[in-house]
Amino acid sequence: DLSKKQKVRGMRLLWIVIFFLLAGTGVFLRLFYLQLICHPALAAKADRQEFLTVDLGEMARGIIYDRNGAPITANEETAELLIVPSLIKNVDTTVSSLCVAGGFSEELLKSRIVGINQEGKEIRKEPFIAKTDLTAGEIANYQSMEESGIYVIPRQGRYYRDFPSQHLLGSLENTETGTSRGSSGLERIYDKLLTATGEKRLSILVDERNRAVSPGDIFLSGGDPSAAGSLSLTLDLGIQRAAEAALGDLSGAVVVLDSKSGEVLALASSPKYDPYHVAENAADSVYVNKAFAAYPPASLFKIFTSAVALDQGIVTPEM
Repeated sequence: DLSKKQKVRGMRLLWIVIFFLLAGTGVFLRLFYLQLICHPALAAKADRQEFLTVDLGEMARGIIYDRNGAPITANEETAELLIVPSLIKNVDTTVSSLCVAGGFSEELLKSRIVGINQEGKEIRKEPFIAKTDLTAGEIANYQSMEESGIYVIPRQGRYYRDFPSQHLLGSLENTETGTSRGSSGLERIYDKLLTATGEKRLSILVDERNRAVSPGDIFLSGGDPSAAGSLSLTLDLGIQRAAEAALGDLSGAVVVLDSKSGEVLALASSPKYDPYHVAENAADSVYVNKAFAAYPPASLFKIFTSAVALDQGIVTPEM
């Protein structure tokens, strides 16, 4: 009996040794195949991979405050919808899905994704932020789409939903070097003060065909932005919000001044516009800052002409 047990135990050990020898041989052969046989092809494929980079320059700008130190520009993390046209596989399908999920204009959205070059060939345009300050429902909708080239990204928002003093603060634009600068309003006037160095960028690893290697993987690169200057205004955020609420959807302007110092406490113009899509609205006069716009006197002079007519007896109050 003892000898039988020893033989069984010996056979088990033998099979264990054989198993590990076979497994080790398999691993060795696999490594040999990858390192020596497939090395040229894998190395070439790796060399053809590169990072597609999207500028996130707005993260490196100083904050604009009201007279009481309340921030007017956002300084909290928000979620935004980034569209990378070159990574979209089927433009029509993706545009249709986005219109259903986010209520976009199909014609306008497609024009921002696809263009025609000088040779008449179709080209994909530069990456762009399609929507800012996403709600939880919108985030869930976009993430469930599973379309390539569509990303919900976290960012320290510059502008947030219905932010006040829109026309006064102005907007930003991307430069040829990929950074952001003020294009209108106070953002433009105080651009040097508000701009910081050390821009952050979002990167996506793509292959030689410009396809995302790992569609869901995005990388934030670049160091923390150095300190940028801040700007304090005479506006009172509470009064500003009240003025804008009073305007509602009407087309017009409200200006509130301090009667003693002449300081501007509120300066509102309506309707508002999307600060990330200014180019689409630039030609529309309804987006002019009406608080600063020049208007002909028109009906104001009727007061004086009526007074002269009454004084000369040309008309009477009863007429």
